[in-house]
Amino acid sequence: VGMRIDPIDGVWRKHNGVDISIPTGTPVRPVAAGVVVYCGSRSGYGNTVIVEHDNGVVTLYAHNSRLTVTQGQLVSPGTILAFSGSTGRSTGPHLHFEAWQSGNNITAAFLPGSDMIIPKATLVAKNQRASHFRSETLSDGSVLFTNLPATSH
Repeated sequence: VGMRIDPIDGVWRKHNGVDISIPTGTPVRPVAAGVVVYCGSRSGYGNTVIVEHDNGVVTLYAHNSRLTVTQGQLVSPGTILAFSGSTGRSTGPHLHFEAWQSGNNITAAFLPGSDMIIPKATLVAKNQRASHFRSETLSDGSVLFTNLPATSH
């Protein structure tokens, strides 16, 4: 998480997640129970799964070779979301992981040795989670995912 030299084009840019080197085909599981709010291909991320958890935490798992869940599916920590790979903007097999809460990147809270505390947020009823999370297709074709309310234009 932070600034780095991009391994593909050599440009200094922000990297919102952590890349974990693992062999292609390694099962990818969520960090906690939740609901799948996105499952599909996302430009640079390749095959991606996004899970919304309690506390408004959203986690992203990218560059997978194969996805095994569907949007709206409830998952537990043991559920296989996908199998790792090297899809999208990737230089080799790995898992790209991100965690967000209320628009803030909290990925570091999930790293070994972190003393970062994930703040409590208003919990959403399990049957309302999917509608609580909003996706919006932008003019460039990318998809914005957020648990923040839509703004009027």
